Amino acid sequence: MTIKEHGREEPVLEVEVILIELVDIEEYAKQGQKPPRAHQYKFRIDDHYYMTPKAELTGREILTFAGKTPEAYQLRKRLRHGKVEAIVPDEIVDLRGHGLERFITLPKENTDGGKTNDR
Repeated sequence: MTIKEHGREEPVLEVEVILIELVDIEEYAKQGQKPPRAHQYKFRIDDHYYMTPKAELTGREILTFAGKTPEAYQLRKRLRHGKVEAIVPDEIVDLRGHGLERFITLPKENTDGGKTNDR
């Protein structure tokens, strides 16, 4: 897009204005609404809440918020109406995805039958 000024065309930058400061993705999912763009996104992993300015995170980044690693823990996302889906470490998760309520971590089993000791 350009405008003509002083006899020459100048480019015009389009800027998207984000008016919402904080979006709680769990609340939007419970209301059946897709979260809007925001400055910060609040999300839950197990029983703890976290905030990030990023709308998209990898499974590894989500586990890092909880102080866990993909080597020791599996990650799941819980969607509206109770549906649960696995997330692999390098998978990108859009926190604005419709119906995304929260995340769940599960310890991976060791080959000797014991559980890992990571948090």
